Amino acid sequence: MSARLAPRSNHAHPPSLAIALRAHPAPLAARVICSGALPIWWSFYFSGREMWAAFWLYIYTLPVSMLMNIWLMPGEFPFFTGDYFLAHSLYFGCAVLLLTALLWLILQLWVGFLRRCPARAEPQ
Repeated sequence: MSARLAPRSNHAHPPSLAIALRAHPAPLAARVICSGALPIWWSFYFSGREMWAAFWLYIYTLPVSMLMNIWLMPGEFPFFTGDYFLAHSLYFGCAVLLLTALLWLILQLWVGFLRRCPARAEPQ
């Protein structure tokens, strides 16, 4: 039997999904947000100028939309000026990126907090 095909006894098994999610939830959450944005934008792009398509863009990015409506543009719908599709696409792309970055930061801080918390330390 070749040494290359022999199993390594000191090699650790890959972590299970639950362990990976507890250790690094931010990359998975970022992928889920960005992957979920693609069908929303796709349906918006191919729906024409239908009101419900723009509504789903707004709902998907609700935390960013609410912040923009409260502080930056009270009473207005938070879109860029210009062509209908371009303005909505720019808004949605920027809002999804901002939402992903905020979620990434929050989860990274949460994992860092849990690692430093002595009460949650795992026994050795």
